[in-house]
Amino acid sequence: MSLEQITKTGVTGDYWNCYFPIAEVLCNKGKGATSEALRRYPIPRYSDRYSRDESENLFGREDLVERLDELADFVNQKFIDPEEYEEKEFKVVINEVYRIIFGRDEPYFSEVER
Repeated sequence: MSLEQITKTGVTGDYWNCYFPIAEVLCNKGKGATSEALRRYPIPRYSDRYSRDESENLFGREDLVERLDELADFVNQKFIDPEEYEEKEFKVVINEVYRIIFGRDEPYFSEVER
């Protein structure tokens, strides 16, 4: 793990690679394909993907790590059935993950509010 990938929030930008493909499937193929992708490739929890032995910097903000873990669990439970959610709900979660990782005010999906 390259420390250059540590963002200003203290977590690694590499974690976005877990969400980016799912966000793109949602944009390009819709809820059904997104749910299928999540069933086949669930989002890993941040604390499971990165060990503390790799770098203490990856866990500089325990509150953010905890929230990323909660969001991964939520995504893997809530969004696996396309009949059970609205696309906007998932986009709101993606925006929160994006903001946590990169510490930016602008959302990934600009068409939805926080």
